[in-house]
Amino acid sequence: MEKSNKWTFASFQLKLNKLEPKTCDKALEIANKCKESGEFYEESAIEEGMVQAMQLFYDLEG
Repeated sequence: MEKSNKWTFASFQLKLNKLEPKTCDKALEIANKCKESGEFYEESAIEEGMVQAMQLFYDLEG
C-alpha cells in the first residue's frame, strides 16, 4: 500500500491548533500544493499555507 505524502492536521498540530477548523483545512490544502510544487521546504510550505488561508478568510469576511 502506498503511503500518502499529504500532510494532515496531526503533522502540524501545534501550529494549526490556533486556527479555525475551516482555515486549518485550507492551510493544509495550500501547504500540500506548495510542497508538491517543490518551491517550498516543509516548514516554509506550512507557514505559507497558514498565511494564505488566513488572508483568504480575512478577505472573505471583510
